[in-house]
Amino acid sequence: MKTFLVVAFCSILTVGLSQSGAGGSVSLPVGVGGRYPEYGTYNQEQIAALGVALSHVKFPVPEGAIRRLVAKSLKPLTVQFVDYYKDLENRGRLGGNAVEYWLNHDTLLRVATAYYSVDGKHFSLEEWAVIMTKEERATFSRKIYPY
Repeated sequence: MKTFLVVAFCSILTVGLSQSGAGGSVSLPVGVGGRYPEYGTYNQEQIAALGVALSHVKFPVPEGAIRRLVAKSLKPLTVQFVDYYKDLENRGRLGGNAVEYWLNHDTLLRVATAYYSVDGKHFSLEEWAVIMTKEERATFSRKIYPY
């Protein structure tokens, strides 16, 4: 009986550690609905050029503005939805989403879009965009907007 318990405990521990990403590995990114990213082929020069282009953007910008800065072949991976949270700045934001564009297997661009309702008009604006590594992604925490 003791042997069975020890084997069962070790099996559960092994499965738990392998699924938690212990040992310094970074887990495979998964988006809303269990989707996996499609990876681009950006090199370091292209990533740096994208960073320069982003540094000139004055947020918020109309939805789709950041999308036009990346290759058309890159598909967005939705990673977060926020619905019906009134923003603390009273700018009319009611929700939003965050998507990632995987520039290559190590680097991604995350873009946050907020949904607005102002005087009966509904529209979306991109609030921010950040280029990061997959390691930085594991600890990245930023709300789409203050709520």
